[in-house]
Amino acid sequence: MHDGTLPEDTFRYYLIQDHHYLTAFAALHEAIAEHLPADQAQVLLALNEGSGEDTIRDKMHAELGITATDFATTPVAPTAYAYISHMYYQLNEVNPQAAVAGLLPCYWLYAQIGAHLAKLTSPKSTKPSLTPMLATTSPRQLTKCST
Repeated sequence: MHDGTLPEDTFRYYLIQDHHYLTAFAALHEAIAEHLPADQAQVLLALNEGSGEDTIRDKMHAELGITATDFATTPVAPTAYAYISHMYYQLNEVNPQAAVAGLLPCYWLYAQIGAHLAKLTSPKSTKPSLTPMLATTSPRQLTKCST
């Protein structure tokens, strides 16, 4: 993705899977928050708000011609399904704290990716849709969430 060699079809598929995952991720924040004390719920919900990722991804979806039909007709990939199912299992079968712990690897991973990409030179991609995607992996706010 960083050097501009990622095929557009692969990136489109990734964005569709990312949409499936982020939709479930947001719903999980809401579901978990219902089981937490109000102050903890507020912190959890704040983690999922205000990043601007939805706006950036909506622009990328439009730029690449990804439609609501594409989201509806592309099944969730096995890996995303397994992770989403695992987080719901933690909430429904273990406890809300375990479910929160299931969310943290995502924040940690994005922080690590962002830190790595920040050390590299500017993206070489001529595809404008890749640049905003790289910008969403900025480590500053994500590091605070994962530590």
